[in-house]
Amino acid sequence: MGNFSLKKRACERIPVNIQVNYFYNNESFAGTVTNLSKNGMYIEADQNLPVKSKMDMLNPFKSYCVVCLPFSEGKLKVIVKLRRLVEADSDFTCMGVELVNPPQSYLKFVSLIKNHCHITGHQPDLQRN
Repeated sequence: MGNFSLKKRACERIPVNIQVNYFYNNESFAGTVTNLSKNGMYIEADQNLPVKSKMDMLNPFKSYCVVCLPFSEGKLKVIVKLRRLVEADSDFTCMGVELVNPPQSYLKFVSLIKNHCHITGHQPDLQRN
C-alpha cells in the first residue's frame, strides 16, 4: 500500500500565546489564542464562555463573534464562527473558531507569526492593550 496519511486540518496550526478580546452577543470578553492557522484559531476564555449549549453553534444568531487581535497597525478585527466548544465542569471554557472570509491583513498576520516561529524557534507572546 502507498504512503497515505489523513490530515485532520486543512491548514497548519501554529502554537501561540496571544491575548485577545472578543465580542459575543454585544458583550466584550477576554481570552488567549493558543494556536491559529490561516482559517481558524483556538481560544481559551479568561472566564466561562457566554454560550449556553453546543446547539448555539447551529444558531446563526449565536454562532458568530468578532475577535480583536493585536496588530502592528492597531487592532485587527476578524469575524469568526464557532466550530467547537470545550466543556469543563458544565461550563464552556474554550472554543475552536473558523474565520469567515479571512481578510488579507489576517493572512499577513499569520504569515508573520509563522515566519517568526520558524526563524526563532519560539512562539510569540502578544499581550492585550
